[in-house]
Amino acid sequence: MTRGKILETGKLPAPKIKPRIKEPDKPPDIANVENPIQDTSEEKEKKRTRKDKKISGWEKKFYKFRCIKMKLNTFTRDDTLLDVIRNEVKELNHIIFLMYHYINFHILYLLENNPELVPKSIKHGCIEKIYRIVTKEKGKFNDKGIPVQYHESMKLFREHLNIASKGEYPYPSRNYRGALLNNASQYMTTAVNNHLKLNLEKRLAKYLKIREKESDGAKAHYWAQRILNLRVINPEYPSKFDNNEKSEKLISDIRQELEITGDKN
Repeated sequence: MTRGKILETGKLPAPKIKPRIKEPDKPPDIANVENPIQDTSEEKEKKRTRKDKKISGWEKKFYKFRCIKMKLNTFTRDDTLLDVIRNEVKELNHIIFLMYHYINFHILYLLENNPELVPKSIKHGCIEKIYRIVTKEKGKFNDKGIPVQYHESMKLFREHLNIASKGEYPYPSRNYRGALLNNASQYMTTAVNNHLKLNLEKRLAKYLKIREKESDGAKAHYWAQRILNLRVINPEYPSKFDNNEKSEKLISDIRQELEITGDKN
């Protein structure tokens, strides 16, 4: 279309579109195939990744785990939905409460009976097993696949709960709450680390004071700080408990029992 025709009609020419020519399908190359006729009725199952895990893994590259506190009424005013959320939060807190108590019970049981089996750390796989121990599935316990080292403490833990509640303890149901446990396990890990930072020295000092029948609380705290490498012998700021032969032997023995190394002296 020329410039004059464009001015007369006031329209631009339509763009020329080349038609797409579909290429013919190529026959399969079966020249070098020993058995070209294959049964494809049973295809190999591809490894599938759960969508929530895939998303959480992607998010971890860009975000850190955060907790936002807000009033529930600012989220919704629907009373039915509020009751559902409250019940779920209550049940999940019940599960976490039992898991904390079982971890404490299990470690104390191992310290008394099998110290060599005490775990050096609580990992996510361990939390999943404990989750199955303190919850029921369709009104019954499913203990299949739980390691042997948990069996005795698990049995005693349930017996003590039944005795304390004067009957069958109302264990919470799993009810597909496993996905919520992924976030709850991060809460538990943070809480355990905070508990160790804040209370381990005090608990160890109290334990040493009772074990060694020591009346001086300051001396017991000195032992605990030296054992945990929170205190070093400093000639500029000496302590009256420094260079005591009995104390040094006690500190060395407890460090060996707890497998603590890295003395800063």
